[in-house]
Amino acid sequence: MKKTLSKKRSKIPAKKSLPRIASVPASATPAEVISVPPSTAMSLPPPEFLFREAEQEPDLLTLSAYVDSIGMLRRKGFSYRDIAHWLSERGVDVDHNAVYRVYTNSLSDYDAHLEDLREAEEAEEEARRN
Repeated sequence: MKKTLSKKRSKIPAKKSLPRIASVPASATPAEVISVPPSTAMSLPPPEFLFREAEQEPDLLTLSAYVDSIGMLRRKGFSYRDIAHWLSERGVDVDHNAVYRVYTNSLSDYDAHLEDLREAEEAEEEARRN
């Protein structure tokens, strides 16, 4: 019986280079910093850019005031996207993910279970239609 030699990996790790960070001139105004998108998938965006993006996200604490309205619309068959659109028409700048998070965080365990069952039924119904 012949013994085959296995190829072993070198114990010396390969050198990895870090991605280059997009540079922003020191004289750039905040508006110019916001307009600087990441140049490639490998580069990291400037911290100021992400900070401005985070400022524009909806405040979930403010949204919690609308939980009763969201619950009423869910009981009437509105989807989270429909509710986000409904709220946006009335001056509350929000997306469907924020509506989902605020609403599901406000539910008790039992209510969350019922909501999961309802969403599964809606998904099955949608699949049957298509």
